[in-house]
Amino acid sequence: MKQKDIDELASPSNTVRYLIPLMFVGTSLTAIVAAFALANSSYEFGTKTKGFSAIIFGYLIFSGIAYWKGHGNLPFIRGEGDRLSDEQLESRLFSIEEASVYFGGSLKSSDMFRLMASRVDDLVPFDSCVLFMVDGPESKMRIVQADGENARKFKKFQAAIDGGLAARARVSGMVQIDRGLSFSDRGFPNELVANFKSSAALPLSKNGEVFAVVQLFSRSKTAFDGNSITLLEAIGERVAPMVLSAVSFENSLSSALTDPLTELPNERAFYLILENQIAEAQRNREGRPVSILTLDIKNFNEVNETYGHAAGDRLLNFAAQKIKEQLRQMDFFARASNDEFLVIMPTATAKVAHEIVSRIENEFVGCRFSVSQKQSVEIELSFGLATFWHDGETAPTLLAVARERKEQTKTGVSPKVVWFPRKYAN
Repeated sequence: MKQKDIDELASPSNTVRYLIPLMFVGTSLTAIVAAFALANSSYEFGTKTKGFSAIIFGYLIFSGIAYWKGHGNLPFIRGEGDRLSDEQLESRLFSIEEASVYFGGSLKSSDMFRLMASRVDDLVPFDSCVLFMVDGPESKMRIVQADGENARKFKKFQAAIDGGLAARARVSGMVQIDRGLSFSDRGFPNELVANFKSSAALPLSKNGEVFAVVQLFSRSKTAFDGNSITLLEAIGERVAPMVLSAVSFENSLSSALTDPLTELPNERAFYLILENQIAEAQRNREGRPVSILTLDIKNFNEVNETYGHAAGDRLLNFAAQKIKEQLRQMDFFARASNDEFLVIMPTATAKVAHEIVSRIENEFVGCRFSVSQKQSVEIELSFGLATFWHDGETAPTLLAVARERKEQTKTGVSPKVVWFPRKYAN
């Protein structure tokens, strides 16, 4: 940031910034002199008492008016009159860069946004802060994070924004400031922004293209004046890397827990959720059962070898969709390796788990999948169930039991026959 920019940010826009503090000093001195003169006058005690009361009352009225004026109409950067020094500006701007370097690649978007909002508020006070991300092929913007007043309401607002202050900032690539509430006319419900009197939108760019917009809202009519633009631009430049790092971190985390073919959670995600469910069940063994299900497609390898892997991939997605339709909303559905799928069924006893399996079996009765324009194959599934406490108390044990039972169904051996791992066979 250039020195002339810092000087512009740190200097007051006009003498009005100093008017109220000077008036406070003058009024205080006047009140002191008047009180001293009244005390040494020859008036009666009752008259002096009324005089002192009038001085105090007048001073309090002036103080109240001055406070209201200072908070409602003066465009102070920080502290309602205490402007930041050059060193303070540089230090607080650097703190944003520092946060991006040390935390940007290891924080989720929600944590990053709270940290960012805190650092920005040190420079430009606001009452609410919202982060828009460009979303979908139509490149409309949606709110992904919010902090401050009405934060929950902002997060619940799911409509795409294609107009208003944020949209202008995105299209122009420049900071936009609005003090007339016109930003509420395009996109936001009135009850969401009715208390705000001014707003500023900061475009966040990468390689010259705006990928997000941070919008600040304030109850003050002049919270963001013309002299704030340079500061807001400097903030936007430093915030952009933080947002990009957090998005990249979440994408990598999502990729690590997602199967790329079916876009279902993978086995690693399955274990993370199962460990959590087991912990809940251990705290309440009788009232919080949990069961798991493992299933795969019979003769899937033959489909791959005969019709090709492209047909096999389509078959996996087809089967995954039909299985998912028969699960409860609370069930966690994942794909393991090859053609194996895994299900966590919270609150499901062995009886409930068998009922869910029956629903899936019925869905696939007589079900055929077209592997080509002229050929189709019948889909059959193999199932294996395990219930916490009855079949095991750890995630690896439960999954091993479920898989063993699934393999047993493929042999045609009665489920009443007890299977042992190979190492115990001798």
